[in-house]
Amino acid sequence: MHNNRFCLNNKIFNSIEKHIDFSALNIIYVGFSGGADSTALLVLLEEISAKYKFKLTAVHFEHGLRGKESINDALWCSDFCKKHKINYLEFQLDVKGSLLSGEGIEACARRLRFEKLASIITLGKDAVALGHHKDDKIENMFLRLIRGSNSSGLTSLRHSTLLKGIKILRPLLDLSKNEIETFLTENSITDWRVDKTNNENLYRRNIIRNKILPELYHSITESKAGILRAEEALKDDAEYLELTSKDIYKELFNSIAEFPKNISAKTLLNMHAAIRVRVLRYWLTDLLGFEFIPNRDLLKRIDSELKRHSIPESILIPLFKDTFLKLDKGSLFLFEPTSKPALPAEAWNWNMNPKIQVGRYFIEAKIAKNIPAKMQNSNDCVYFDYSLLPDTLHIRPWKEGDKFIPFGTDKYIKVKRVFKNEKIAPDIRKHIPLLCMPDNTIIWVAGLKRSNFAGISKSDTKIVFFTVYKKK
Repeated sequence: MHNNRFCLNNKIFNSIEKHIDFSALNIIYVGFSGGADSTALLVLLEEISAKYKFKLTAVHFEHGLRGKESINDALWCSDFCKKHKINYLEFQLDVKGSLLSGEGIEACARRLRFEKLASIITLGKDAVALGHHKDDKIENMFLRLIRGSNSSGLTSLRHSTLLKGIKILRPLLDLSKNEIETFLTENSITDWRVDKTNNENLYRRNIIRNKILPELYHSITESKAGILRAEEALKDDAEYLELTSKDIYKELFNSIAEFPKNISAKTLLNMHAAIRVRVLRYWLTDLLGFEFIPNRDLLKRIDSELKRHSIPESILIPLFKDTFLKLDKGSLFLFEPTSKPALPAEAWNWNMNPKIQVGRYFIEAKIAKNIPAKMQNSNDCVYFDYSLLPDTLHIRPWKEGDKFIPFGTDKYIKVKRVFKNEKIAPDIRKHIPLLCMPDNTIIWVAGLKRSNFAGISKSDTKIVFFTVYKKK
């Protein structure tokens, strides 16, 4: 693209440089849907990449939800990047087949996108850039208002944030949708992709975008400017509270050499509620090993129990799955169920014995002469090339330092990172089976993620598929 420069006016140039230090980054992965926002973001970052010496890669996700339309979007994105000589990655996501219990389509798609990005990014050196703009800040604030969020939640779209250790950049937050589209047309880009589902009022965001906000802007002409001023003021308040809470949190544990697994109920109660909620979030995140944002109901429950902390009996407060907070003897700590021994390491001849029980799990192997018509890898069922698998595999528990190359990538990641991304509590991790080759190469973190080993490349390939499920 450097031989075909685009026109950046000073306002746009200043707006994307003002809040973000691009010089510290090696690679920026741009979420590229082909829409106006992500197309403008890609063009703008390509224009400044030479100045700041970072590499740029466009990442497109095909979610399998909109049939031919989404396939055409992927083709357009690929062609755009070829034309402008931008590095391009494309990933297929099985959203409908990956839904968790109680999880919506949008939430599942976000989770899968993040998991894929987490598998390719280098922490501390790379970043993910998203095309959120000024109008998105208003929509986000309304969505979070409906959920009952505090000021941090209402202003959660920031120019630069960390999510599970990954730096998320939003360079367009000072630009409106209209300014973005004007920039594109001024540079002869007029055929960006439009997702027709954005006009379907099936989701809260679309209802807010298509019905509530247009009526508000029409009826109260100054409302948009006023809401944006309020968002900025709330963000200032939130950032102050966050910084103050972090200082209090650090000071609280500064004199303790080892990270504390419990926190005094009295100490928490002496904090203002606005500080307490944030200190709890930082503590739980450090305790669990992944970014944990407690919802309003959980915070109310914790507050209620803290105020009753003098009662003699202990209290269990559920966090998720089999993980609890326990309030006992004036302290709050993570409750770990009675420890069971980690999984035994054992050899498994899956050809002779196609079903094996490993701790709480069963793993079953089946052979097929070729790929089933509706073959889809999922967390609980994975497929391998029969010819590349030995008859005997090894099953063992996870240990610190274990790493593997996830399916669809060529870079090693630690198994511990998979556990963090999937919110697997520390006391559960050594009970999850790892399926390994005889040389100890991990080919599947059972129920969570498979490796790139022995992928299926031809339709007539003889395959083995492994299924894992919990003991009833």
